[in-house]
Amino acid sequence: MTHTKKKKSFNISEGEFLTSYTDHASFSEYVDFVRSPLKTFGFSFLRGTGYGLGIILGASLVLALLNYTISALYDVPGIGDLVKQGVNSIEQQPAAKVK
Repeated sequence: MTHTKKKKSFNISEGEFLTSYTDHASFSEYVDFVRSPLKTFGFSFLRGTGYGLGIILGASLVLALLNYTISALYDVPGIGDLVKQGVNSIEQQPAAKVK
């Protein structure tokens, strides 16, 4: 006696139902989010804090790498003289006055 399993074919109406259900669920969650000022404020605050922190960390990393690269070029013949002149000209400039 042989048993054959029938493969279940994908029914398009089932797929359409699932798609419309998930679209409706995410849209209703979005509407609930927008209608709540506290949720919107909290999300915006956290997003802004993360954005600011990311900018500070990114800028610090870029400046540290730039500083390291320039200090590594300080001893290179030819390029080192240009770096030394640049450092000396920056050190000789007077500090900016703050009003």
